[in-house]
Amino acid sequence: MSNKLDIILFGATGFTGKRTIPKLHQIITSERLSLTWGIAGRSEQKLKHTLKEIEENNGSICFINMHSNKYLKLSFLGANLSHIPIIVADVNDSESLVKMASKAKVVINMIGPYRFYGEPIVKACLATSTHYLDVTGEPEFMEKIQLYYHEEAFKKQIYLISSCGMDSIPCDMGAIFMMKNFKGTLNSIEAFIHMTEEGGSHPGPTLNYATWASAVHGLANYEKLTEIRSKLFSNRLPRYKPNLKLKKTVSKNKITGNWCLPFPGADRSVMLRTQRFFFEQYNQRPVQVQCYYDFEKYYNAMLTIAMGSIFMSMCKYEWTRSLLLKYPRLFSLGSFTLGGPSEEKQKTSLYNLYLEGEGWSEKLSEPTDQFKSPPNKTISVKVTTRNPAYGATCTAAVLSAIMILTESDKMPNGGGCYTPGVAFANTSLIQKLDKYGMKFEIRSKL
Repeated sequence: MSNKLDIILFGATGFTGKRTIPKLHQIITSERLSLTWGIAGRSEQKLKHTLKEIEENNGSICFINMHSNKYLKLSFLGANLSHIPIIVADVNDSESLVKMASKAKVVINMIGPYRFYGEPIVKACLATSTHYLDVTGEPEFMEKIQLYYHEEAFKKQIYLISSCGMDSIPCDMGAIFMMKNFKGTLNSIEAFIHMTEEGGSHPGPTLNYATWASAVHGLANYEKLTEIRSKLFSNRLPRYKPNLKLKKTVSKNKITGNWCLPFPGADRSVMLRTQRFFFEQYNQRPVQVQCYYDFEKYYNAMLTIAMGSIFMSMCKYEWTRSLLLKYPRLFSLGSFTLGGPSEEKQKTSLYNLYLEGEGWSEKLSEPTDQFKSPPNKTISVKVTTRNPAYGATCTAAVLSAIMILTESDKMPNGGGCYTPGVAFANTSLIQKLDKYGMKFEIRSKL
């Protein structure tokens, strides 16, 4: 292991991977860690060009301190990145993937959609006893990896950790933050995601093509996810009262005064896997979870319902699915494109997550026991950051890899396939995220 690089960033020339390089360098430098790292991809020329481009831009980056509203600026002006190791590996060449993984202690995989490109890299990491980490928001891929590879990872004492970006660090770690600050028995959490842009809306797409493609293929193959879950979660969790019901139609958000719809992303599935682990391994009562997206205007919520219905219908059939994949700008009303959002739009994007918890101030002796009285305690948590998709995601991925390398003694079982909440609950990840621009705060306790 001493001859290995600590971290290899695979997919370093992609839209998200390229934005991870400066944060990888700067966080390691800022934390004064003696960690080595390299970048990997299928084109040596593109990898070299990417490093040179970052050098020419001085590699400077700003993390806003959400507590003081001031920027923490990290820069490596004049730094020479020519010494950074470059590894050529192709996701379609298993031998090259094994060679790449053999050179690292942790591989951060930035190549999606993960349903097509993730599993070969996981296999390469297992073959070489290398920790694996990614930023996917694809439940089918994540749960498939847990179903088929958890036991092997556990035996080899390596970690396979997905969704270490905006899917689903804020929600999953936000729930951990709430649980640690709730003295009593937490019964339920409702999560409300609210996105805004500083200075008003800026023209152009919000996300890049890979996210769109992941959503299209995810809905098209939902039956496969159901099949995986029937095998992975064969034992049902206990039913608790009061039951946290999903608000299926447009509802009013009491916190923001805005309008909400159920959020179809990966956050809830990741959070529920975390809660299941705590119940099965630590005998803790699992917290019920529902997730919503928050709209400022009722019109936007209704438009989303209409567009969502069309999108779901088109995902079912191959010929209409091909249209979705060919014309993302058209069918997303400009939210997704092949090129991705502009730098200006990224910098001005603000993410607000409101977590509303409810439970009891008392504790019962067994996690399966039921309370006879209604909940008597609430807690509100807020998680805020900017540039969530391509700033906070990169930061969270880098810090997650650093946790594996520096705080593995605080992680569960020595290895296995886990959610961020399971893997990092007892580490300093929340404190580090807070330092680099993702603020976790308690809004109220009653």
